[in-house]
Amino acid sequence: MKRAQRDSKAGDASMRAAMRQALEYHHQGQWLRAEGLCQLILDKHPDHVPALQLLGELCFAQGRREEALALVERARALRPRDAGTLYNLGTVLAALGRHAEALANLDAALRERPRDAAALINRANVLQALTRNEEALGSLDAALAIEPRRAQGHYNRGNVLQALGRFEDAVGAYHRALALEPQNADALINRGNALHALDRDDEALASYDAALARDPARADAHYNRGTVLRALTRDQEALKAFDRAVALDPGYVDAHWSRALIKLMLGNLQAGWAEYEWRWRTSQSIYERRDFHQPLWRAALDSRDKTVLLRPEQGIGDTLQFLRYLPMVAQRCGRVVLMLQPSLRRLCERYRNLAELVVEGAPVPPHDYQCPMGSLPLAFETSLQTIPANVPYLDADPALAEKWRARLAQPPGTTRIGLAWAGNPRQKSEARRGVGLDPCMPLLEVPGTHWVSLQVGPRAADIARLRGGALTDLSGELTDFAETAAVIANLDVVITTDTAVAHLAGAMARPVWVLLMHTPDWRWMRGRGDSPWYPTARLFRQQRPGDWPSAVARVREALAGLAQGSTASARQP
Repeated sequence: MKRAQRDSKAGDASMRAAMRQALEYHHQGQWLRAEGLCQLILDKHPDHVPALQLLGELCFAQGRREEALALVERARALRPRDAGTLYNLGTVLAALGRHAEALANLDAALRERPRDAAALINRANVLQALTRNEEALGSLDAALAIEPRRAQGHYNRGNVLQALGRFEDAVGAYHRALALEPQNADALINRGNALHALDRDDEALASYDAALARDPARADAHYNRGTVLRALTRDQEALKAFDRAVALDPGYVDAHWSRALIKLMLGNLQAGWAEYEWRWRTSQSIYERRDFHQPLWRAALDSRDKTVLLRPEQGIGDTLQFLRYLPMVAQRCGRVVLMLQPSLRRLCERYRNLAELVVEGAPVPPHDYQCPMGSLPLAFETSLQTIPANVPYLDADPALAEKWRARLAQPPGTTRIGLAWAGNPRQKSEARRGVGLDPCMPLLEVPGTHWVSLQVGPRAADIARLRGGALTDLSGELTDFAETAAVIANLDVVITTDTAVAHLAGAMARPVWVLLMHTPDWRWMRGRGDSPWYPTARLFRQQRPGDWPSAVARVREALAGLAQGSTASARQP
């Protein structure tokens, strides 16, 4: 009996020694040796919890997450209230995207060990993945109250604050993380992102440069640097930064996409269209890709007896811009099926002689080829010199236009103007792109003008703040773009931010003045007062980010001259 006890103690000592050695190998980064020792221990003692935990950590570190999960679950079954096991299980479940289960296990770990800063930080990560950002911030604040010098906590806090749109506070959190861990390239990059969101682009650029000084191979830092350089209108430098990001990571989708946008903005259209196809692989939700199994159509294909489906993919403005290609497609194929957003159906009835119209969401007729509308410029190898800019290619229904002619009649010499001050609120850039009604107020004071609102959607309610009827609200009657086109047909000029109204007026060959943010969408290009896409357009650009007053002042000056001309013309015998 005594001999058996001595053998048991010797065996326990041997297991403890093997476990210590496995942990030592783990700390030294000799993972295969550590894993081998854990397996030896578990072969003899399958319920050895420390070996199960360590082997689970090793599998997790090597990306073998399902194996790690099985091991940690075995450990939890043996010790259901062990804080370390619950913590590890939460970590693995989070990595597998099983966030609700991860949160439950991390909460259980914290019930056993409430002052575990690492568990609180991981819990915050899971809460952020569940978009419960306020709770995530509370968890990080609790972690930092326990360990105020934990750099990871400050860094993660910056990330959560960014997600909450509190960019100034995020910058402060990244500063604190970097004070504790100056070489943290992630913190430098994310601080740059927060600074960019605050339009502090020179500081953002310095933060990215500091990250690249520490790690020149960070493709994301080059990409973000390019984004800021583009905002600073340093386009050629931005292009080089995107090129560098792609060289480091050839599959970097957003870098390819940004490179396409800059080439298009600079007028290098043919090179830009090829990379414009990367839009399908971006994370941006504005690009919808349904399963269309038919081959992609190109103008060079022999499709004289074939049916081609043209389909929208982006916003209404994009569809309006690329409808110009429809007659060109119709000339090259036997039959065109034109898919449209519902609000464009009535407007495009005139195309019935060119195509069969079908609304998005309806059954798609049989077809041999398909082409997203944004790929039509590539299909026709469009260059700056060959943009099909014969306008009008859209017009108003004569009966609707006549209805509105009587409604909008004004005394001779009055300039009738349509105004739209905001676009799609779901667009990521709308906060900077939309002018808003308040900056436009000086325009309404120009003598000899009569104003009607072309604004629809939530921002049409802005008119309620006006007094005296300076702007006629038509929002309740502009039920689709056929109605809007009929109103535009009776106006002398349309003034709008970068929205579908600009494209509609341009496609109708009506005078349209477009207010553009400092770094506009690619189609308006850089530094031009006109548009190769819309010959009747005039462009009024911000000189600095956010500076709408000076752009509106230039519009007012031009409008005053137009109104004076109309008055003088009306007075002539």
